Amino acid sequence: MADDFDLTLTLMCHGYQVKYADITIWQVAVASFHPMIRQRTRWSQGNIQSTIKHFWSTIRNKRIPLVTKLDTLYVFSTMLQSSVRYYV
Repeated sequence: MADDFDLTLTLMCHGYQVKYADITIWQVAVASFHPMIRQRTRWSQGNIQSTIKHFWSTIRNKRIPLVTKLDTLYVFSTMLQSSVRYYV
C-alpha cells in the first residue's frame, strides 16, 4: 500500500498523469490480531515516510496542476490523520 503511494507521487513529480481507479481488490486477511497490528503499523509508517519524502517536491512542482496539488494535500492530510488516530 505504501509502495503504491510512493510510486504514484514519484510518477506525478516526473510529469505523468495518475488516474484513480475505483475498483475492489480482494486479498487474504491476516489471520490474527497481533500480525494485523504489525501490518497496519508498517503501512502507516510507509505512508508517513512517503508523505515526508514527497511533500515539498509535489507542492513546488510546476508540472502538477493546482487541482491535483490540492487533492494530494488532502490525501497527505488523511494519511497523517489516520496514522495519528491509529496510534492514539
